Amino acid sequence: MTSLAIGRALAVATVGLPTSVRARVLARIGGTIGEAARAATRDPAASSSADRARWAAAVRMPVPPGMRAVHPSWIEARLATLPPQARGAMVGQGHDRGSVWLARWACAGLATELPAELDLDGDGITRWLLDVGADQLAVAARAAGADLLAAIARRYPQLAPALERIARGRDVLVDRVVDERRLLVIGARCTAPHLVDPFHRRALALRLPRAVGVVVDDVWRAHAGEPRDGVPAWVALAPS
Repeated sequence: MTSLAIGRALAVATVGLPTSVRARVLARIGGTIGEAARAATRDPAASSSADRARWAAAVRMPVPPGMRAVHPSWIEARLATLPPQARGAMVGQGHDRGSVWLARWACAGLATELPAELDLDGDGITRWLLDVGADQLAVAARAAGADLLAAIARRYPQLAPALERIARGRDVLVDRVVDERRLLVIGARCTAPHLVDPFHRRALALRLPRAVGVVVDDVWRAHAGEPRDGVPAWVALAPS
């Protein structure tokens, strides 16, 4: 069960309360669940009875909606810490209380929902961050000047052809001037100040293979609160 799903369910449960009372009740809920509950009251979908019913139903399901978007490596890592029965519970085998509890435990914290602008699959997120990282590396290399590029080429002769292309423009990604992981880190570092919602950052990371997602998520969390004037504007970074 995700904090987002629980928070939305709490927002639904308090719909009948007077506005001031509802605000005080939700203000007393701490952590990410409280943040999700308060955010849900501001969500335009909260005015729709159908959406509220969907939010309420989500907390009763053993496996939350949208888990297909999570990369299997995250689920496998979670299942490795649980009894074998949990694997069957994840695919609907067993509806007893123990199986439901195991399925929910396996899914706990695996947030999945994203706004339309960021609703990419794992490959799409990877391409996006690689593109952002490559753009920033090319800009930095060009700004450094020809002398530095020449010095890098002397030290790393295998990079000389790609560095020549950098001097003319952006063509970093095709030839992998640096390995993909470094480009992903650069991309994550540049986008972090714009990704202020922790649920969105987590959901994006969960769609990547776990080994990569952990690294990217760490970078996002480390730099999420930094000023945006130190990175390009979101209009230049947003997925196209």
